[in-house]
Amino acid sequence: MNLSFPRSWRPVAVLLAFQAALVALALSGLARADEPVSPTLRVLLSVPRHVSDLDEDDGQREERLKEIAAAIDAATPHAHERALLLSVGWWESRWAAHVGSGAVRGDDGRAAGYWQQWGLDDETGLDGHAERALMLLRYHARRCGRPGLATLASVHAGVSGYATGSKCSWSGARKRVRTWRSVVARLGGGQ
Repeated sequence: MNLSFPRSWRPVAVLLAFQAALVALALSGLARADEPVSPTLRVLLSVPRHVSDLDEDDGQREERLKEIAAAIDAATPHAHERALLLSVGWWESRWAAHVGSGAVRGDDGRAAGYWQQWGLDDETGLDGHAERALMLLRYHARRCGRPGLATLASVHAGVSGYATGSKCSWSGARKRVRTWRSVVARLGGGQ
């Protein structure tokens, strides 16, 4: 019995080897997907590093951003509010590690944390910072007659009051609202 392979066996072998390689890549990708990544964390991981964090170890950065994402996710289940916390945190601190740790404080030493809030004591944890930032944003939107934080007008009012402490409109709010719209779309909120 003489088995002979057709002359065109080489393209078939190459195709099978390529297919096996694709399957191996797919399986290795599944093996690394051991824990789900929240949409909030996905946004945080996608933002550029602050210049002061360029030497931060990737694993350390990811752990720090996981803590921030968990605090934001714990503060609210609503994508539009999570997007607002992400937007305000980005504009207030650029998520810089030294700002979040309290090593650097803004507003002449009065503002602390990623959301640069006044009046925080040193024992307020990250969850408390996120909850308080959201409470202040809601308060200012409501005070300005724009409750909800789900419309452009309410977000503009909330951000303006948050940044100024009293005004319902502030020129710097436009950039933050634009960032909010971009992030809420990435989180699936549809704005």
